[in-house]
Amino acid sequence: MASDDERRARAVKRLEAKRNFLRTVTLFALLSALFVVIWATTTPGGYFWPIWPMAGLAIALGFQAWATFGQRPITEADIEREMRRERGPE
Repeated sequence: MASDDERRARAVKRLEAKRNFLRTVTLFALLSALFVVIWATTTPGGYFWPIWPMAGLAIALGFQAWATFGQRPITEADIEREMRRERGPE
C-alpha cells in the first residue's frame, strides 16, 4: 500500500500534467489564431495554408492529451508482472 507521501507525489504529478496540458491548449489556440490572421491579411480568400501547421499542432496536442488523460497509471500488479517476465520460467 502506498504511503500518503507517495500518493501526494503522484497527485501533484497528475495536477502538473493537467496544468501543462491547459497551457498547450492555450498556446495551440493562440498560434492558430495568429496563423489565421497572417493568412487573412496576406492572402485573403487564397489557399488556406494555416490548416497544415494547425493539423500538426493538433496531432501533438492529441498525443499530450493521451499521455495526460488516457493512460492508466502503472500499478504494483503491473510492476510485479514485468518483474516475473524478466526472471523467466522458474
